[in-house]
Amino acid sequence: MLEARLKSRVVKTSPAAAQFFVDSGSLPASMAKRVKTHFVTFQQASRFASQAANEIVGIQDKVVKLLNSGGKSVVRNELRASAESWAALKMNCWQAALYSALASDNWYCKGGCRGKWPIL
Repeated sequence: MLEARLKSRVVKTSPAAAQFFVDSGSLPASMAKRVKTHFVTFQQASRFASQAANEIVGIQDKVVKLLNSGGKSVVRNELRASAESWAALKMNCWQAALYSALASDNWYCKGGCRGKWPIL
């Protein structure tokens, strides 16, 4: 069975951020090394984190409105739906990993999504 190798975790900052990593799971050792080397060599963790930062700020208004109108379960369901939609397109894309992490993070769904950012 295929499983996602690219994972993300929520960083509890204001606004929220994301860290990306590879979960080589049950891959054979040689394949796991190849996947991790690719991830490090192409600096994908920092590239994906930068892209995710824009995404998190971009969806903030929508997510806060969902939280205010329906609560954390509505937020979680919307984020899960986004994760599933991205994963259907490409299982190991940073968007699927991000939305999956956001949906799974209780802090984010309960109000961490309300983070503020500096206005320039």
